[in-house]
Amino acid sequence: MKELLITYLTYAAHQVQVEFEKRLKNYGCSWPQALTIGFIKKFNENNKTVNQKDIAEAYGIKGPSVTSLIKTMEKNGFITRVKNKNDARSYDVFLTEKGEEVFHQVKKAFFEYDGEFSKKLSDEDKKEFLRLMKIVTENPPPDSMNITSYRTYLSNLL
Repeated sequence: MKELLITYLTYAAHQVQVEFEKRLKNYGCSWPQALTIGFIKKFNENNKTVNQKDIAEAYGIKGPSVTSLIKTMEKNGFITRVKNKNDARSYDVFLTEKGEEVFHQVKKAFFEYDGEFSKKLSDEDKKEFLRLMKIVTENPPPDSMNITSYRTYLSNLL
């Protein structure tokens, strides 16, 4: 049977997701919640408010999915919603103290896992791996987030 690159790529992605989800459970947080916490944190640091529409547009997800995500995050005590002063139909989203704490813990866990993941590779292998992954992710499908957006998405945690 021919070895397919996609088999290894999807398996590696699965391993990363499973391991990171395990670590996030320590904080009562899911991967989408962690990324959203990072997104809100980044906006708030720049003295900007963020609303559900901003989150939906940034991540390319539909309104009902964002509503569910936001309600769960509010229930978990990570965020608070405040009616927008200029648009009564819209809510601005802010991190709570717990959300701030989770942001810092998730950021730490992210760097720790990256170190564990990458220690399997030599410096030369890491450079080659990054070079190859950049090629592979260069032209995503039309409905997919491009690598620049995804890196921005992740950078909110960093």
